[in-house]
Amino acid sequence: MTPSAAQIVEALGGRGDKARCPAHDDAHASLHVTQADDRVLVKCFAGCSQAEVIDALRDRGLWDEKPVDNTIKTVLVWRDPTTGKTREQHRLDSPPNPKKMWWAPGGPAPRFLLYEARVENDGPIVVAEGGKAANAVARLGVDAIATVNATTLPALDRLVHYTRGREVILWPDNDAAGIEHMKTLSALDLGAASVAVVVPALLGLTEKGEDAADFRPRDSIDVVDLLRESSGIAETPMYTACERSMNVPRTSRERSANVHKAFTERSRSVRDDPDGGAKVGHEGPLDPPKIWRSWSEVESAPLVPDCILPLLAWEARLSVLVGDSKSGKTTLLADAIGCALMGREFLGTMPDQPGRIAIVQEMGAESMRAWIARHGVTEADIDFVDVVAYADLVAYLEARRPALTVVDTLAALAAANRADENAAGDMRLLANVLRSTGSAGLVVHHENKSGQYRGSTDIRAACDQLIELKREEHGLRSLTYIGRWPQQRVELSFDKGAAHFVLADSDNDVGRLLHYIRERPGCTKGEAWRGAGFTKTHGYKVVTRAQSERRVEIDGDGRMFVAGDGE
Repeated sequence: MTPSAAQIVEALGGRGDKARCPAHDDAHASLHVTQADDRVLVKCFAGCSQAEVIDALRDRGLWDEKPVDNTIKTVLVWRDPTTGKTREQHRLDSPPNPKKMWWAPGGPAPRFLLYEARVENDGPIVVAEGGKAANAVARLGVDAIATVNATTLPALDRLVHYTRGREVILWPDNDAAGIEHMKTLSALDLGAASVAVVVPALLGLTEKGEDAADFRPRDSIDVVDLLRESSGIAETPMYTACERSMNVPRTSRERSANVHKAFTERSRSVRDDPDGGAKVGHEGPLDPPKIWRSWSEVESAPLVPDCILPLLAWEARLSVLVGDSKSGKTTLLADAIGCALMGREFLGTMPDQPGRIAIVQEMGAESMRAWIARHGVTEADIDFVDVVAYADLVAYLEARRPALTVVDTLAALAAANRADENAAGDMRLLANVLRSTGSAGLVVHHENKSGQYRGSTDIRAACDQLIELKREEHGLRSLTYIGRWPQQRVELSFDKGAAHFVLADSDNDVGRLLHYIRERPGCTKGEAWRGAGFTKTHGYKVVTRAQSERRVEIDGDGRMFVAGDGE
């Protein structure tokens, strides 16, 4: 404890409040020492600084020892692996005070940045929560990256940059938020060879909030092996792990307990075909799904998957068609299915026979069948599926494996499960199931008052193509694509008499002409403008414009073709 002012003056041989300054060779009692309540104030009028005076008093035992500063300041540089963009995260640990963290430049925590503690090889990699935990893993000699925190889900493409093809070990903080965060990551399509989630308690981390920085391994121990032993490997099929991670409500699980039991035992009972009485599906044990692919397999696969339903659905991928109420979503869907089943051109494309189609929809099977029948469809390989719990839908997809699965609408399916379309876990579950079964998926969804899709932002993240159906001027509509591969915007109009959509463009006359020529390649100019509904004079102008824009080609016999269609 620091002596009083009077005690310091007395020890220095002074009188009153003055004494010789111990910080210099003082012959004139330049130091003034005063008492202010419980504080001692010192000032040297010969010019010594207060710090110099206090250090000199401390050397003589007349001042408290300088307190130990336990403050630890760290600056971590987080980066976007796809662009190289970085931001600094400043952290201040000064026990017993709580930690302080801020970003430079300021702003909220960026979800697209990750922290590279150690990325040196292609072996196992640990994903931790926070840079401090990742640095602790790196000091153990294991590659490690970090997400910002448990409330910020990183952008999937940035995360896959590190996890693709590797053994991934997710190490959560020992609290509810951290464990749920890593379970959520385990449900994502990380492109990893394997994914495991560490159970902190198995590493002796039993206190709330303990993480990799609190882990003290024994000497001569293989840390990676220890993490493997303390982890739960993601189950197969993938949707089982996904559903568990995303907290599908207990009511859904209870309604479908028999289905999950069948999955766990890897067996399926024989199901009856309601149309023909034939036995379909699997009997006995199922082969486990393949959850890995070699470099050569991925390299040989096309970047853009095969299109199952023109402009709307692709093999083993999930599309979401978004539009406002009564914008024609269901009509467009029925038109596309009808054209595919009858081998009729749809929006400039001649579709292949899609195979078995599953339609999960709210408007009633009879109404959808009537819409499709307008195209001349009298019989089709279509299963009209009730709006059911997700586990039951998964069971159906596994058993029947349709080429195309349509959900009309997301709100109806969500209501059957949790009455909340904001639940992103359902979309991720559905996307994973479609990818594992090879089915093309198309979900019809409503937009909100601002013209965007309703619900969680993870709906966009989970799907492969977000397709926006918008009303344009003059009765036109447009399809705009936001997805994992480029898709050109399409303008279309609706022929009410034929219940059929046709291509349009900024010049609707040229669009009508091109549509007629696509349906009847090799037609003459006269046939083209008459078929498109133009008078001779106006039709001649439209054909001339299409030629000048190189939209059509005319061979030596005067036959017309849409440019590029013959390539």
